[in-house]
Amino acid sequence: MLELAHTAETEVGAPAERVWDAITDPELTRRYVFGCDIEGEWRPGAAWRYHSGGRTAIEGTVLEAAAPHLLRLTARDTWDPTATDEPPYRITWRIDPMPGGRSRVRLVHDGFESQGASYRNSADVDLIVRGLRNVVDPEAIAALRRLDSVGPIEVRPLAAERVDDFLDLMDNRAFIDNPSWGSCYCFNFRFAGDDEAAAQRGASDNRRDMSEAIREGRAHGLLAYVDGTPVGWCSASPKAEMVQLRRRDWMPAEADRVGIIGCLVIAPQYRRHGVARRPVRPWLRRRRGLPAQGAGLRGPRLLRTAADLPRAGLRDPPRAAAEAGGPQAAGRAGLTRRREGGEAGSPRPRRFLTAPASTAAPVPGAGPRGRRRT
Repeated sequence: MLELAHTAETEVGAPAERVWDAITDPELTRRYVFGCDIEGEWRPGAAWRYHSGGRTAIEGTVLEAAAPHLLRLTARDTWDPTATDEPPYRITWRIDPMPGGRSRVRLVHDGFESQGASYRNSADVDLIVRGLRNVVDPEAIAALRRLDSVGPIEVRPLAAERVDDFLDLMDNRAFIDNPSWGSCYCFNFRFAGDDEAAAQRGASDNRRDMSEAIREGRAHGLLAYVDGTPVGWCSASPKAEMVQLRRRDWMPAEADRVGIIGCLVIAPQYRRHGVARRPVRPWLRRRRGLPAQGAGLRGPRLLRTAADLPRAGLRDPPRAAAEAGGPQAAGRAGLTRRREGGEAGSPRPRRFLTAPASTAAPVPGAGPRGRRRT
């Protein structure tokens, strides 16, 4: 029988000790493992887990630990309800020293009894390994450094002829500092299936379906360019477009006039140059819709941002997107806090932002009175 396994491997410009620290230090794992801290004692028989916001995402037992070269663990995906009844699988980190203070890092997820939820959840292990390299490899770290200056910033609406630009940004720049978030392609909340079906999806599914949605005019947003290169994405759309959000009990029911910025992400080299503000401002100021995207809305309306959404699991909006923009960028773009709701740690959003009536924006893809055109 063919063994069910997912494997990823890379070479990094760091000694094995530094790689071991990146695997076992919670301050470092949260930078490349879906924002999760790792916790455990690295000896056989000890318990360990990945967790975020007080919630355990993956947990298991240490099978073997030989620092700084080998760490073998059992694991269960507690974050996914469809995987909780499955038997544990194995996670193995192997770090082999190489000449010149370099290391070869290999990550294997195996021991699956079937191609069930746990097996599917592990399909993108290469994103974890790429993210680890960004944490320990000086060359990778240097490539992510913020540019001293950037050229003129141009904002263009998402459209069928720009699907390749969107994919270029998502594939190569948007999440290069945190590749584990790169599997979303801004489609997770647009997916119309149920939670069980959503949990079974991977990067290739989201990439394919978002591409199709863009070509068919079902996905809206704004792309930011510098010197002709896409470097920023603002998922400014009608709330109705985010099907998954409409099903959440923590998302208040409002009229179709409500818009939502479900993602605001800037390539790391271009952050803190005002790129995040540029897509938000024109969206707020226009009174007429973007070409082929319907007429604009009139009057004030509520706007939500990615940073305002609660973290309901590993597939929720990335911390990287919030760091790239979030409420701070929205405030600089002219939005003000309208009201507060919920307490710290509550599953409900705490910030609600609104534009002044004089700058009320259209929601791309919405027709008069907020109704979507068919």
